[in-house]
Amino acid sequence: MRQNSLWRRSDAPDCAPISAAILNNRGQGRASGLCPGAANRRVRPSNGGSRTRQNGVYWCSMLHPKRSCGQDGAHDTTFFDVHCHAINLGHPNILALLARRDHERGGLGELLFGPYTAFLLRRPGYKFRNLLSVMENDTGAIFRLMEDDLRGEFGRGADQPLVRNGILRIADRSYHRAVLTPLIIDFGVKEMEPLRTYYNRAPSKPIADQVIEMVEGLKRYYGERPDGFFEIYPFLGINPANYDLQTLGQILDTYFARYLPVRRLFRRVHRKTGQLAVKLSTITSFTFLGIKLYPPLGFDPWPAEGAARQKVEHLYRFCQLKRIPITTHCSDAGFTAVARARSREMTSPLRWRSVLHRYPELRINFAHFGRQYHRRWGLLTDHSWRRALVELMRVYPDVYSDIAFNATRVRFYRRLSAFLAALSGPLRERVASRLLFGSDFPLSLIDAQSYAEYVGQLGKAPLDPWIRHALCCRNPARFLFGE
Repeated sequence: MRQNSLWRRSDAPDCAPISAAILNNRGQGRASGLCPGAANRRVRPSNGGSRTRQNGVYWCSMLHPKRSCGQDGAHDTTFFDVHCHAINLGHPNILALLARRDHERGGLGELLFGPYTAFLLRRPGYKFRNLLSVMENDTGAIFRLMEDDLRGEFGRGADQPLVRNGILRIADRSYHRAVLTPLIIDFGVKEMEPLRTYYNRAPSKPIADQVIEMVEGLKRYYGERPDGFFEIYPFLGINPANYDLQTLGQILDTYFARYLPVRRLFRRVHRKTGQLAVKLSTITSFTFLGIKLYPPLGFDPWPAEGAARQKVEHLYRFCQLKRIPITTHCSDAGFTAVARARSREMTSPLRWRSVLHRYPELRINFAHFGRQYHRRWGLLTDHSWRRALVELMRVYPDVYSDIAFNATRVRFYRRLSAFLAALSGPLRERVASRLLFGSDFPLSLIDAQSYAEYVGQLGKAPLDPWIRHALCCRNPARFLFGE
């Protein structure tokens, strides 16, 4: 039987998970949780999952409707939003986007928001104001706003909030905590189109400024809400094109030198953030849980041989060794600072085939499930990126994909259910085990009215209950923490 993320190895009769750090020290298996076992036939473990034995090892199904092996602890009552942002108007490099306008056809809205512009055309005034009502806030205020929305403090109606008495209810499931992973985007653009302005120097957008803002936001949130509903573990945005090899190495060492993907360690460090002074020297290896990459801003996942290749290979080696999760933008919409054709080439999941061939255990999430808005010949919806992602999931054990921004309407889940049903049985289970819930908030306000509305759509989704729970709980826990 081929090893993949649908199955977990365990030596305990109840399939209890063991420490990934211990496993790595023993040199057995992968960090997702592997250990030797016994038995000699396919059995039904006590928790209702599925087990089999091969070469002296138990393999336990991760996708049983009742409960998956090793997922009956804190993670199984935690809701995960793996793709959101704490973005404000000072973060995007708007001038780089406008510079592209001088070289490509398209109105200002098309160049700033790409295909998202079609959504903004519905009640454009209200949607812009609604989006700005979030993006005008500081980082900590955005987190508080999201939590208050789930508690029913805005227009949804206090009689039916999603979070009641400290519990988030999604369909028939109850979640006692929520983990957010806000993604920082490195908007620095080292090489951009020439500026047709008097001040023709590329604007400075140092990522350190966003790091300070993020930690200040965490300090305010945890300081004001020590018992808040959220655990917030951001991803650091990095564009290797903006740094030389030495600087890139220094960034990785600064924020990830002592990294371990262990939730309790992150929780312990973050709960102390409310009492710490915010300065770069206080930012530890347990501030950022992962790394965010954004090809449309000039990041090439697999450049030609040379200095650029050396940098990305250093990044991938580092992340694979330490099991650091990566989220990369994978949609033809979004912020784009390079030529449209070049952006599509670098953003396509096909660009990652050589990366994954060289680094097959890289833990990576392709955002937006490869959504393509631009139609072939102006007529046909293109699903080639989604098909490419399914193939990558089939081959590589740690390829995931989130549904951020896509799920603003229940009809998306209806189409997702049909898409999964059309796959063969084993492939269907594999893909279902790799999909992740993400909101893309606040950018999803381009189409959704609120964060609560977006999250609430999941409870209405025409999905099997175990798939819904896998989307927002089990799969993200495995992607983020390897459990």
